[in-house]
Order: sequence, then C-alpha cells, then structure tokens
Amino acid sequence: MERLVTRMQGPTLSASSPAIKTGQLIASHEAKDNPEPQHPSDVTYAYGDRQFPKLVTQLSTEDRVLRYKVVSCIAELFEKEENIQGAIKAGLTKPLSLLLKDDDSAVRERVSKAFVNMCKIGMGRADMVAREVMLRYPQLWLDPDVAVRLHAFTALKLFTHTIDGIKTLVRLDLVGKVVGQAVHESTSSVLAVILDVIHNALRERSALLSCLAAGAVVKMNSLLTSEDPEIRHKAAKNLYLLSLSVEGKAEAIQNGVVAELLGLLKDTDAEVRASASGALASLTIAIEAKRQVVESEMLSLVTSLLNDSYDQVVLNIVQLIGNVAENSTGRQTLGSLVPQISNLTQSSHQNIQKAANNTLTILKWKP
Repeated sequence: MERLVTRMQGPTLSASSPAIKTGQLIASHEAKDNPEPQHPSDVTYAYGDRQFPKLVTQLSTEDRVLRYKVVSCIAELFEKEENIQGAIKAGLTKPLSLLLKDDDSAVRERVSKAFVNMCKIGMGRADMVAREVMLRYPQLWLDPDVAVRLHAFTALKLFTHTIDGIKTLVRLDLVGKVVGQAVHESTSSVLAVILDVIHNALRERSALLSCLAAGAVVKMNSLLTSEDPEIRHKAAKNLYLLSLSVEGKAEAIQNGVVAELLGLLKDTDAEVRASASGALASLTIAIEAKRQVVESEMLSLVTSLLNDSYDQVVLNIVQLIGNVAENSTGRQTLGSLVPQISNLTQSSHQNIQKAANNTLTILKWKP
C-alpha cells in the first residue's frame, strides 16, 4: 500500500474537482506498466545520447514505411550541428550511406539531404571520407530523381569549400567525373551546382589538371550558348579560372573560346558580360589571343562596353583593351580611345583608375 500511495501522488486537486475513483487510478497505472504494442511502422524515439544508437538499429529495417520515417527523422535532426556530431559518434554514417542506393527514391532523397548537412561541418566531411561515403556519389549523379542529384552535387559543393576537400576528391578520382556530368545534366538547377563544384575545384592545381584532362575547356565552351544566363555566366567564370594556367590558356585559344566569349559581350545579362570580359582579359595575355581579337572585327563592340553600367565589366574591358593594344595593329585601331581611357583614370573606383593608367601607357607607347 505504501508503494501505491507514492505512485499515486500527482497534481493537487481543488475542492471543486470531480472525485477520481481508486479503480480508475489503478487502471491508469496498469496502462503505463503494460502499454499497447507499438505499430511496426512507428519510429521509436529516444533522447540525448540514446537517440542515434536506436536510429542506427532501425535503419536496417525491412519495413519501407518505417525506413522512410527513420531517414526523415535523421534528415531533420541533422539541421543542428550537435546532432550530426552525436550521430557520428554513434556510428550512423556508414549504415546511413548504404541507403543512398535504396530502391525508394523518397528514402534516397532524405538520405542525400542528410549528407548535405553533414558536409557543412569538418567532422562530418572527415567521417564521410573515413567511411568511404564519397565513393557512392557517382551513382547519385545519374539518379532519376532531380532532388537526389541536386543534393548529391550540393554536398560536393560544400565538400570543395576547403583545399583539403578538393584534394580528397582528386585522390578519389571524382573531379574529372564531375566535369563529365556537366555535359550530361539536363536540369539547369543541378547543372548550375555542378559548375560551382568545378569552380571550387579549379582553385587547386592538381584538380585543375584533372579538369583539363577531362576536357573541361571544351565542355565549358559548349555551355556558353546555353539558354540559361546563369549557366553562361558560370561556364565563362570557369573558363577564366582555366585560362589562368598556361595549359588551360593554350587549350582555350586553340578551341575557339575567344570567339565565343566575344559573342557574349553583347549579352543582355550583366553578370554574363562581366564573366566573359574577365575571361577574355585573362586569355589576351597570350599573343595569339590578342591577334584573334584584333582580327575578329568586334573591337567596336569591345570599346562600346567602356560605357557599361556594370563597373566590373568596365574594369575587365579596360584591361582587355590594354592587352590587345600590345598588338601593333590593335594599338593603331584603339588609339582613338586615349581621351576616354584618360577620363577613366579619374574614376571613383580605384581598380578602374589603376587599370586605366596602365592601358593609357600602352596606348601612348611609340616604337
């Protein structure tokens, strides 16, 4: 009886509260001690340090409904960094990665989303490498579900934010394969992220060489004619980074990139004009590229952009004119720009001032 009295303690009842019969109280306690059986497709929730070991166990279930509920729960929990750390400590990464090839696209979407969040922290990226999760990603790039492909490349974009991450992808021979997907991907939103991954990778020398070996120059050049301005912009940005290397510059000039970029100078999108003019300013450091610009009969288009409303375009064009003016024919053709370039030496933008002074010196040079 003493034990029963202790368990029956609860909220204090006021005088107006209806009386509760002893039988009702006992029935209530019996229900707590003997709960109804849990439905097989229900997720068993735990809290604190216990929640992830329980989820690890439930990931191996054959019940499709339960499996989806579990991965949905994990994807939601992974919105918080501390939960990702707890999951890693519980050994969840490996069994979760096995579901990247699940037959259910809804499960693959939730799992790939969870790994996007894991890639946001260093501990998560390191564990994905240790558990060889990244080796499973090429299969996701071809997934029929657009959301899965988008999550897969978004994870790589986050993974390549660091040089160590880029080097890891090079070591796993994934960089060149990503370049290959830039041609095969038909959904613009996914392709835009692929181009971001390539852009990140091009910051590291070994990755840049992998991109070149995979035909990145030709592939980026083919995307300059895309109907989507974001794709044109990002492809031109990648060509700029590729052209910073001697190998990339030579390959771009050889494959007609200069002519394609000149055509983009009349693009209605300012970001496209900026990235195209930036790539041209880099390419025209080479003698052959200077010659191609001079012979393109598009110098009038180039010089018209000195009045562009976007300062980045103006800066790039001033640098481009300076490069082309190092060609004797180009200098003669562009000589009439001295007054306009002189005015830009008084620009409120310091970088434009500096570029204008350099270009003015070249335009005024006499052999």
